[in-house]
Amino acid sequence: MIKFFRKVRQKLLSENKFSKYFLYAIGEIILVAIGILIALWLNNLNQQRIENQEREKLKIALIKELEQNKEIFINYKEYANECNKKSITILNISAGKQTDLPIDSIGKYVVDMFPNRALRFNESVRKSASSSGQLELLTTEESKALAEYEALIENYKNARLG
Repeated sequence: MIKFFRKVRQKLLSENKFSKYFLYAIGEIILVAIGILIALWLNNLNQQRIENQEREKLKIALIKELEQNKEIFINYKEYANECNKKSITILNISAGKQTDLPIDSIGKYVVDMFPNRALRFNESVRKSASSSGQLELLTTEESKALAEYEALIENYKNARLG
């Protein structure tokens, strides 16, 4: 292809047809510009495809983290309910209600009625994505939902501490 263009250029110059050579040069410039535009378009498509893949990976990881945190919360809720049941039993005993629990079980109930396990959420994916700037890949709706989720977790942590 390059030989073809070189022969055309040499032929036009050797015949002193500068106006035709000038038109040929403009045509060649236009072809190069079109080639560059096509290459840029393909590059943009590829970048968009890569971003979409990264967004999907991030969303999958965030969903997994959310499911893990849901399971952690459910387990902690069950644990807290058990502590509450033991508290009610101790309150009933202190109110004079009869119980068939042995005295050493009552002592264990007193110890177990106060939750001593900490509720720890998994925040590794969100923190990693935030520090690396990957959260910018999310849509506005997804970012808003994630911000609401983070606010809920912070409110729960503050309520536990407060």
